[in-house]
Amino acid sequence: MISFLSSCFIGLTSILSSKRNFWTFRIIFFQSLFECIDLGLALIYNIQILQEETLNSQCNLIGYIMHSSWISSFCCCFLMIYQMKLLLKVEKFYETLSKHILKAILLIAIFSYLWLLTPFILDGFVPTGWNSFEKKCKQYFFCGFGKDWKLYLVFWSLPLILIFLNGVRIGINNKKLASIHLSTFQDEEFQMIKDLQKFPIIYSIAWTINQVIRYIDLYETIVEQIVFNHWLFGFYVLINLIFELHLLIVLYYFIKNYNKVLNIKQVWLQLLCCQKKVEIKDKESLLYQDVNGTS
Repeated sequence: MISFLSSCFIGLTSILSSKRNFWTFRIIFFQSLFECIDLGLALIYNIQILQEETLNSQCNLIGYIMHSSWISSFCCCFLMIYQMKLLLKVEKFYETLSKHILKAILLIAIFSYLWLLTPFILDGFVPTGWNSFEKKCKQYFFCGFGKDWKLYLVFWSLPLILIFLNGVRIGINNKKLASIHLSTFQDEEFQMIKDLQKFPIIYSIAWTINQVIRYIDLYETIVEQIVFNHWLFGFYVLINLIFELHLLIVLYYFIKNYNKVLNIKQVWLQLLCCQKKVEIKDKESLLYQDVNGTS
């Protein structure tokens, strides 16, 4: 729930701000939207809004949408890094991609759903979770890949590893270029996106943790050893919690980096039906400045 609300806050702030036309915040909005779809479906399954039989029968579809949304979100992170590369290298394609960023995001979403179509057709998404501490029941938290590690490797791990490694490579080069050309780029747009690469880094670390967890889950004997050991099980739960709450870290950096740029307080005052009060205060502030300026 906390991660879901964090993503909602970031997405709504980006799309409702006066800077929403910048490609930076368009990507952040859609990246947050994809995250919200993933987390929202996991939340529906976790708190069992629907009957258990209905959830289990629809788990393949739920898992398909969740994982497609997650890939779309991951690709949006890569798109942020790639755009930064184009800007730093002063390539003409930067302007072209900036103007057609919505089309690029749409293509990402279509690709994600097409890529996972095979696992969906093969009923590859099933209820997943981990065994309870006393081994009396199985706790299911969402719909994920089943025990077929080949399907998981080909359609999930390998493509995301390729995206991850390319993102790291481009990110390192971007850092070098930014240190060289930092004095060249002093416009508002560069100031807004120079810290953008922190978001993909956080997501990548969280994804790496998630990969370790999921591969451990594939081996029942390892899971049993973890479940019956207090310390191992505690650590196992902890790294699961870190993965689930990584969006709080993203939220922290979002507010820290873009609070002044987006005027986050103003955005949310407007959203919460306080527009008139804000306008009155702004007018009073301007009037006060005019009076003091003429006196």
